[in-house]
Amino acid sequence: MGIGMGRSTRWRGLSLPGCADRDWFEVTTFECQGGVARHNANDVWFAESADPELTLVIDPAKLEAGWVLLSASLVMDRGGASAYLVVTTTDGQRLFSLPATSKGRILELIQLPEGVTRIALRPLVSSGSFSLSSVRIRRVGRWDRWHLMWRRVLGTFWRTPSARRRQAGLFLWTPVFSLTHAYRLAGTFLAYAPSLSYSKWLDRFEQFTWRDRWQVRLKSWRLQSFARRMRVILDVSGASEMLVQRTLDSLAAQVGVSCETWLLDQDGAFIPAQSQKASDYSSDREVPDWTVWVKAGCELAPMAMFWIAHELRMHPETELLYSDHDYLDAKGYRHNPQFKPDWSEELALTTGYPGAVFAFRTDRVGREYTPAAGYALLLQLMVDLPASRVRHVPAVLWHQPDSVNAYVPDLEALRTHLRDRGVFADVSRTASGHLRIHYPKPISPPLVSIIIPTRDRLDLLQPCVESLLGKTRYPQFEILVVDNDSKDPAVLDFMAQHERSGQIRVLRYAKPFNFSAINNFAVQHARGELICLLNNDTEVITPDWLDEMVARLMQPGIGVVGAKLYFSDGRLQHAGDVVGSGGCAHHLHGPLARDEPGYMDRAVLAQDLSAVTAACLLTPRELYQSLGGLDEKNLAVAFNDVDYCLRVREKGLRVIFTPFAELYHHESVSRGKDESPESKARAQREVAYMRSRWAHVMRHDPFYNPNLSYVRPDFSLSPAPLVRKPWCWFS
Repeated sequence: MGIGMGRSTRWRGLSLPGCADRDWFEVTTFECQGGVARHNANDVWFAESADPELTLVIDPAKLEAGWVLLSASLVMDRGGASAYLVVTTTDGQRLFSLPATSKGRILELIQLPEGVTRIALRPLVSSGSFSLSSVRIRRVGRWDRWHLMWRRVLGTFWRTPSARRRQAGLFLWTPVFSLTHAYRLAGTFLAYAPSLSYSKWLDRFEQFTWRDRWQVRLKSWRLQSFARRMRVILDVSGASEMLVQRTLDSLAAQVGVSCETWLLDQDGAFIPAQSQKASDYSSDREVPDWTVWVKAGCELAPMAMFWIAHELRMHPETELLYSDHDYLDAKGYRHNPQFKPDWSEELALTTGYPGAVFAFRTDRVGREYTPAAGYALLLQLMVDLPASRVRHVPAVLWHQPDSVNAYVPDLEALRTHLRDRGVFADVSRTASGHLRIHYPKPISPPLVSIIIPTRDRLDLLQPCVESLLGKTRYPQFEILVVDNDSKDPAVLDFMAQHERSGQIRVLRYAKPFNFSAINNFAVQHARGELICLLNNDTEVITPDWLDEMVARLMQPGIGVVGAKLYFSDGRLQHAGDVVGSGGCAHHLHGPLARDEPGYMDRAVLAQDLSAVTAACLLTPRELYQSLGGLDEKNLAVAFNDVDYCLRVREKGLRVIFTPFAELYHHESVSRGKDESPESKARAQREVAYMRSRWAHVMRHDPFYNPNLSYVRPDFSLSPAPLVRKPWCWFS
């Protein structure tokens, strides 16, 4: 019989060749270690500490060496799984990763070694709750194993862009030489493959080898004349001699490109790096076109100046350039990488996230510099700075020791900067140490039309409407409930009662469900200058939610503002969307706890993004109508909000997420899950349309670093970062 022939059975939609139900050994008994205990009788467990383990109680005869297939259903309370199988033998212990699908399904081939004494499941890498069910194991023969391996590998080749496969080391010839290795690599592209540690990620993707050095030197001849137009200013104010020397040593170790270096002391005097005497830099000298600002103590990577010079030469319109960075502990080990988004003016204002090393066009500032004013200098550079003239290098080009204090965003500096731009906003410091801009409320608040599509479900509509009426402080709003053919008498009575009182207006839409068409229909009847799209399964938390959103939308250049949404249990549901992740688009972060700041504190910071959800979205009515509203032809149900936001950005306007407008959102509860063949076909068409229409954005969302995972947008490290090194031959 050929591969794939013979008997088959179904495991949660997956066909397993040559496998009958009697071939499986189901594990129903576990021994708990690491503070893990069953929470209730519904296969829900809770782990009090990191790396909990559940020992699988298995007949010793089942532990003989050879290939086995493990299947299970594992779902964490944070939306996914990051699991390992711990195999203990007489010689030690081995870990096997257990990648899972987006729904928590595990189906993994494991080669058990000789002398197995114990098998345990490590479902989490941290504390938390999880559900575990259908844990089964069976022996597999050669043909079954080859079939399962080839199916995963070929599926990965079909679904995954070639550039990502190659970056992960999965080439066309990989399965020919080692099918097992190709199978493991393909597993890293599943939605919840265990994440790489930063040290392992560095070993795999950031080794600056002798070959890299050789290629940099070969290509550096093109940059020699350009490098003479650059200088390095080292801010040494308040720094010890050891920290200064640390930075100078890293500058001396640059490969391919070097520039003159000047030290800026606490008195504002320039000192040549090769001298100990102050010099009047501004006299009798031609000022270089480019300045690279470095805070003393920071170490530049060996290829940093080459990469910076290359980017500036290839993109001469650039006026500000920054890169990613990480930190160095007391022993010199790298940790805590800061993989930053492309330019977000809002995020830069409140955090100064470009950091302590950045390059800028010298003529954007005068010849005078204030020592220890990196953040103030950044604000000065941001005046009338178009986003198109800011360049982000998505690579770690410098390292900041833990002992070096970074530039802290200054309250008064930001207030002054905003006032000089004609924005009379208040500024406060947040619990995370960043700044928050309180934009002024309009003197004459514009009318906001809040549009709520609904069908039945009084248990959702009533708290939504009553929270709007009872909590919202904003003085000028109307509520338009769009009834999509409700039948429930209680719902009809509720709407009629509130309509008679003048608290809401009810619009009847008796056509088949089309989220885009429903909202477009309502906008035609809206009286407000601003439109708020709001799901009927939302509830207001912060009374000033609409004040916050309106104040931000009224700022120049803003086209959309989105809110921060939580599940009913308080976990984060939405803090902005990333485009391209999960095949099309996905919410950022995953369901964090309400008080968790997220990666680089981005879950608690206002920022530019590619898209936000229409579960709560504010936009000008005139803009909405000029763009044709939501796409009711191609995107009747899903991704219409993402598409609208991308069209807004295509028009040159910005999309802002604010964490200071908070609501609950019981995601998709009102409509439920539609698993009909027609629904699945419609969903596939919508995904295909988005991938075709926005292919250029799908390849790289500017606000999600390419070094981070695009399989799941939780800011974990990517197993296949799409970053081209400028010295490599294919660049």
